[in-house]
Amino acid sequence: MDCVEVTDQGFSIGGLASLQDLETALDSSGFYQALSTEYGLNVRNTLSLSNFLAQANGRLPVLICLLALEPIVYSLEHPDGLSLRDFMLSTPTADVVIKVEIPAFTKLGYEGVGRSPKDLPIVSMAVNRQMDGSFRVACGGTVEIWETFELSQPDEDDIEQISKLYQNSDDAWASAEYRQDVAQVLVTRVLQKLESIA
Repeated sequence: MDCVEVTDQGFSIGGLASLQDLETALDSSGFYQALSTEYGLNVRNTLSLSNFLAQANGRLPVLICLLALEPIVYSLEHPDGLSLRDFMLSTPTADVVIKVEIPAFTKLGYEGVGRSPKDLPIVSMAVNRQMDGSFRVACGGTVEIWETFELSQPDEDDIEQISKLYQNSDDAWASAEYRQDVAQVLVTRVLQKLESIA
């Protein structure tokens, strides 16, 4: 359960593999940025993927990146597999992840804004440039875990759709209006970053 396999079709990550093992397998600057925002090297080397998913929520950058990658989660209670979001909504604290399968992707970009550089983000965005050239977007910054969505040709309507996700996101960390404004900036920034990644 701690094995990591990389093929042309994607990645198979055992539930007991560490987050550092996952980062090494994905070899993505966007995922590394999210992971290093959330955890120091010691935790990255010791925290298993299964234990991470048992306590994750929509505020965590690593989960937002994983959601954008659209993995299938296989667990003791769900041996036939569930989408990551469905798994997270099925009270994973009582379950044990056997493996996570992530489809091959081209590039992954991540951006987040927190109250300080060391804080978890109050708005975060991960964009997966998929093998067919389309973009899969995951948004975070609140405890809620939202559905991802696809952008085929990013334009103003798509950016407005992202803003609407945050329209009821008021909490002690930030207002919905602030999150809406920042989200529109972040998605543009991530898409520009994906264009610049070699």
